[in-house]
Amino acid sequence: MLVVTLGGSPEPIVTSISSLRPNRVVFLATEQSTPQIGQIMTALPYQPLIERRDVKNPDDLDELYRCCVVWLRELLENPQLPPPNREEGADAPATPSLDQDQRLTTPIDVKVDFTGGTKSMAAALAFAAFDIGIPVYLTTAPRVDAVKVTGGERTRQIHLDGMLQQRALSNVVKPQLERFEFDAAAHELGRMVEALGSRVEPWLEKLALLINGLAAWDRFDLDTARDHLKPYKTGVLADWVTLLGKIKAEREWLTDPDQQRAPRPVGVMVGDVFRNAERRAELGRFDDAVARLYRALELAAQSRLLDQFGIRTASFDPTLVADHLSDLPASLEGKTKLGLVDSWTLLAALDTEVANLYLPREEDLKTVLAMRNLSILAHGFTPVGLNEWEKAKALIGELLWGLLAGSGIDPDGVPQLPNQLEVLVAAVDGPSQRGTTSKGDADAVR
Repeated sequence: MLVVTLGGSPEPIVTSISSLRPNRVVFLATEQSTPQIGQIMTALPYQPLIERRDVKNPDDLDELYRCCVVWLRELLENPQLPPPNREEGADAPATPSLDQDQRLTTPIDVKVDFTGGTKSMAAALAFAAFDIGIPVYLTTAPRVDAVKVTGGERTRQIHLDGMLQQRALSNVVKPQLERFEFDAAAHELGRMVEALGSRVEPWLEKLALLINGLAAWDRFDLDTARDHLKPYKTGVLADWVTLLGKIKAEREWLTDPDQQRAPRPVGVMVGDVFRNAERRAELGRFDDAVARLYRALELAAQSRLLDQFGIRTASFDPTLVADHLSDLPASLEGKTKLGLVDSWTLLAALDTEVANLYLPREEDLKTVLAMRNLSILAHGFTPVGLNEWEKAKALIGELLWGLLAGSGIDPDGVPQLPNQLEVLVAAVDGPSQRGTTSKGDADAVR
């Protein structure tokens, strides 16, 4: 099927139809240009089925674009060819007939040619087709200057790769990144790379892989994240690549009972989970965010107990603290596994620095934990809202960053994942998204 704008000289439309050989032509025509349909059909070497869509105002670009989107989608979504007809108002030969089975089974391959019509008609059809993903064609002849063309018309497909890339990056990928929707941004880029095929530029493929790496990091798949981010050990992403290595090393130390030597500094994984909670909150997923705060709080106690006292909370051995405590806290008597509150209770008993941080906030923390326990992702049915999230973040953030400061880790040492398109494009040596990209852009996302 070929959709064409009609108006001006009919010869290019004859060339287009003769070259593309559609079995169905849809003319977008005004009342004044409709008689040309008969001239075109007479000049064709064969007779396709024809339809007409009435253009009321050929200079209203916005309305024309809306109509073209509707028409094109209707044509794509309805695979049935119309019954054979003779276009009313056009002095055209009768169209050939197709039986009902042919009309129902003939596949629809839609193309558009925006050569004819007013400038607004042509622009509207072209933009609508590009936005929907329909191949776009133009029938032209060689130009000797900016005024006229010479003979030898031909119909060729138009690729506006640069425009489509920029629109997708600016209108879709950039907002997704700003909301930390890395998976969605990676999917959009993957779709773009696939659509471009052999025409895709290397930097765009690299950008898709890089954002896939950030998506993996966001879902705690550190191995995949490392594989995608390791080409960026230098440049604007160097600090994040270094941080990722520290987080991965700390996780291996926490999960491997045979690994005795702790990486330094201990605690970057805690900060990373805290940043993950912030990203969930940015999306309005406050239940998810509070669940991650809980895990960060638990992880902080786990890593500190293991680092300072060799205690693993999953297999608690009271004899490990005998040299440090004359009496075990009563709440821990007989326990072989330590939960969050038990871990912090033990840590406060063992470590004065922790006690000074934890004990003044203990009652407020119990209130926050009770709220978490009543949430749908814990043990209850109450959704967590913005106010609850902000209270939990403020209290737990004070406790965690205060604890991590003792290990030499401040909030700037565990930056939020980079989510500025300009920074990521610069990292893969892509074209500038706003003139220049400097180190300040990288600093701004921390």
